[in-house]
Amino acid sequence: MSEIEAFAACNDAFEQSTYYDTCLSVVPNFSNETIVNCIRDLAVAGNYNLIKLHLDTALGQCQEYTWLNSTLQDENRAVTTIIINLCPNNCSNRGVYSAGNCTCDPGFGGSDCSFDVLSPPTITGILDSGICDKSEDKCDEIKLYGYYFLENMGCYVLCVMLPVMR
Repeated sequence: MSEIEAFAACNDAFEQSTYYDTCLSVVPNFSNETIVNCIRDLAVAGNYNLIKLHLDTALGQCQEYTWLNSTLQDENRAVTTIIINLCPNNCSNRGVYSAGNCTCDPGFGGSDCSFDVLSPPTITGILDSGICDKSEDKCDEIKLYGYYFLENMGCYVLCVMLPVMR
């Protein structure tokens, strides 16, 4: 993806967030650093899911700055209360926000309850393209790359062994 396309995608998403706009206008020293990172990552990876990740990161930073700045809280109580009580992506309408975290409905997870924990993870790559030389390794494990892996989840993979051509 070109940097121009990445800029347009990230900028559109950030501009559509009224919370992000509020942070820019109210929170001192709140910068566009996260949008710059969004553009760079999107240009390199081309994965649109990174936009939401960066926007959530920016809003989390805004919350932190607001929590740590008691003067700002005293001067703009109504706005800072809204910022402090932001919930990520409204918990994707699959949970309840309380004490700084989303408590997700059964079957959903993530910081914003956005993914179905009962669905398999998304695999984006396999180390060494899944090729293993049994003369050098036991080949009893394979490393997968992706997202939506749960901690300590059991993972079962159906493997097809192909003969090695020499």
